[in-house]
Amino acid sequence: MKTKTENIHIIFKEFSRNTLTDNKELNIESKNIISLEDDLRVGPISNLNNRVKDRKNWLSNVFGKTYFVEKTISNVDKDIEKIDKILKTENPKTFYFWTFKNALDIISTAKLITKLIEFNVTVFIIDFNEITLQNKKGNSFYPKSLIEVNSPQVYQIFKNFKRVETEELVKWKNLWKKIESENSLLRILDNNGDIKSEKETYFDNLLKSFCSDEFKKSARIIGETLIESEFSIPDWYLNWRLKKLSEMKKIETIGELKDIRDYKVKSTTYNTL
Repeated sequence: MKTKTENIHIIFKEFSRNTLTDNKELNIESKNIISLEDDLRVGPISNLNNRVKDRKNWLSNVFGKTYFVEKTISNVDKDIEKIDKILKTENPKTFYFWTFKNALDIISTAKLITKLIEFNVTVFIIDFNEITLQNKKGNSFYPKSLIEVNSPQVYQIFKNFKRVETEELVKWKNLWKKIESENSLLRILDNNGDIKSEKETYFDNLLKSFCSDEFKKSARIIGETLIESEFSIPDWYLNWRLKKLSEMKKIETIGELKDIRDYKVKSTTYNTL
């Protein structure tokens, strides 16, 4: 008797799960969805299989004693466990990557494909050449992540999945090897749609540009920076950079430098000469 192929759908944030399961045309079961939560845009990613402790230590230092530290660090191990568990089953598998044109999805896809290429699996990824969606006002738009998509639109996207042949899989593997070897702490999507490693201070000037002579809530500064950067970086990373700017006396702060809503910031009046 022929073994049934197992369809596995890969998403990159848990809150997108219902977007898939609520679509009646596809009828995707939650058990067939793997959500990868570790944000590989930031932090050390070199040789994660053997040096995962380095990444967790970095995350712990960045978060400090904040509310989200344990959950964020646990995501590192959980992502590894999720993939190892599904690969241990002997059923043939087809993987559907809900990979949109953003750094988070692309980097996570490159890492996982590097793992999958060792196994006899079939991989499909969205082909965006034919995809245009409409918002509630009837205007056309190109979604940059699954979170921008309504559940009824999921089937339209699914029809544009394209099988990834061996040559393309190797390109994904090479992408991962490239960004892994660069030993950067920050990775973004540049204007050409390529993943680019940047210095950890990349967003510092943008953060400072939203500070004024009056104290503002740090959450507001971070929110404005997120909007300007088109949400290309997690808010907790920007919170870390604000605290670093305060330590370097590049901005002034009042309150406890802890979570995003615990302090206020303003432009510096320090003599930095």
